[in-house]
Amino acid sequence: MTHDIEVGGEEDRLDAARIGGRAHFADVRLIRSAVTLDHFPNPDLELSYNLSMQPSIEYDEGHTHFVVRTSYVIEIFQTSEPDDDESTEDVADVFATLDFEYGGLFFLPPNDPPTTSELEAFARTTGTFALYPHAREYTNSTTSRMGIPPLTLDLLRIDLPTPSQSD
Repeated sequence: MTHDIEVGGEEDRLDAARIGGRAHFADVRLIRSAVTLDHFPNPDLELSYNLSMQPSIEYDEGHTHFVVRTSYVIEIFQTSEPDDDESTEDVADVFATLDFEYGGLFFLPPNDPPTTSELEAFARTTGTFALYPHAREYTNSTTSRMGIPPLTLDLLRIDLPTPSQSD
């Protein structure tokens, strides 16, 4: 399972914190959804997944609101033993894909506009964490409705540099 996103250094986290301390999370919406079930999974094999996320920002200068949009692509697969004796690698069979996007509406106090770098840092950190529970619920509900075992996404992890890496 992969579901990590990269965050910049200390400056990135400080930029995000300035907005995070002032922003109000007002609304969340499912913006786009496409689901594909290529074939039924093998009931004897466990499910695995790969998750990729891409956060972005919508903001018009002078407005007191902005939108964090996060696109999610989840490939659901099963891993089985190879069919032939010559291959030693397991075979991953992607049988379903969820491709969707959530948007979160945030408000800021007037007269203190954010910078582009602050908004981008916020999207990659706090904004991503704010939308992730909605993506988890959508994934669990949708896979259940597809007739496959409900898939629960793991906790979101953001790789941060260790103190020795940031020196």
